[in-house]
Amino acid sequence: MMWIKNCLWGLMVMVLVSGCASYSHYTPTLDPYGDERADRIDQDLYECRYLAREAYRYHSDETAHGILMGGALGAVVGGFFGAVTGHTGTGMVLGATAGAVGGGVQGEMNAEQRYVGAYRNCMRNRGHNVIN
Repeated sequence: MMWIKNCLWGLMVMVLVSGCASYSHYTPTLDPYGDERADRIDQDLYECRYLAREAYRYHSDETAHGILMGGALGAVVGGFFGAVTGHTGTGMVLGATAGAVGGGVQGEMNAEQRYVGAYRNCMRNRGHNVIN
């Protein structure tokens, strides 16, 4: 009966982690001094945000992939350690949950970095001085 409770707990954590995937609220800091296109900053920010979100959308499957791979690896490792202690099922569930959470967070961080990079590159390519 304990394994059912652990499975439900693991499922709830995986759903919560997969729901964390969202677009960044990052906006690059720009230095308009000497920027020949300073009058276009607002329009370029809008367009580059859109393009970065498009790039991010194609890479957001990294979160789902991280959850699946982390969960699978965690289940194997957790099952091994659970077998040693005599609780294979519990070890698998706990391992899968921990692996899914870790893999999902890592996948989301990778996708987030790609979003920020795409946003910065877009603004630089349009001739703006990007500070961060």
